[in-house]
Amino acid sequence: MAISTLSIVLSGERCGGDPDAWLAFIHGAFESGVNTFELISPTPALLEGLAYAVRSVERRLVFVALRLPDNLTPDEIVADVDRVLAATGLEMLDLAILNGESDPHNDCVWALEDLRATSRVRRLGIVAESDEAMRHVHGGAFDVLIAPFNLLSGWRERLRVRTAAEKGMSVIASNHFPDEARAMAEPKAPKRRWFSKPYPLAGLGAYNFLHDTYGWNAEEICLGYALTETALASVTVEVASLKHLEALAEVTERDLPAAVAAQIEMARFSAERAAGTERRRA
Repeated sequence: MAISTLSIVLSGERCGGDPDAWLAFIHGAFESGVNTFELISPTPALLEGLAYAVRSVERRLVFVALRLPDNLTPDEIVADVDRVLAATGLEMLDLAILNGESDPHNDCVWALEDLRATSRVRRLGIVAESDEAMRHVHGGAFDVLIAPFNLLSGWRERLRVRTAAEKGMSVIASNHFPDEARAMAEPKAPKRRWFSKPYPLAGLGAYNFLHDTYGWNAEEICLGYALTETALASVTVEVASLKHLEALAEVTERDLPAAVAAQIEMARFSAERAAGTERRRA
């Protein structure tokens, strides 16, 4: 099965909605080339809208993942999966995701393996945002890693992605537009000094390009950068509207401007050098 470059979060926590609204949104996603969806705390309305939406396409053309809540018992995991299958009319979920940061018990992992063995779940995924959670990746039970990756990611985050890929796992990136980048994207008024001349290299090695690149906004630049990582199968995004989704979907067909790619690397190098200096001082 081919999954789309973007994986859209459908969260019942953020929007209860009604079935028709969810149906319209999912159809809009189809029209934008998105076929991959991650369910989080799905409401009955969300599941009903999804059920109607998937009836309009071939089942093999839609990838549906379920992120399971933390601290479920094995029986609750099975019940949650069966509830989603019954409400949507799907015979199988393409992916069931556990949060490795909550340190799920082995019994929970075994419950998911039983679901995979009985063909109610196709693949198993694990969220790993720390080195401690990476032990689940090394354990071999999971097929997919969900981990943060963005233009602020350091060598540890990159190593997690590369390690999973080397083990034959598919990798889905999360947090493509972190809060730190959102803050950097706010343009700051320069301090005015009397009799000062403009410095031609001012801003070099900084993240000013996030808010002054023509034709790109900060989130689009961050998404475009994440898409340059060849080890990623998809990038999970949360969107506020179909218009927002359409704008992000267009990024998948564009290349970052060469100047921006160079500025990102210089900014990363400057940040890493500054961090190294601080560590030596400490």
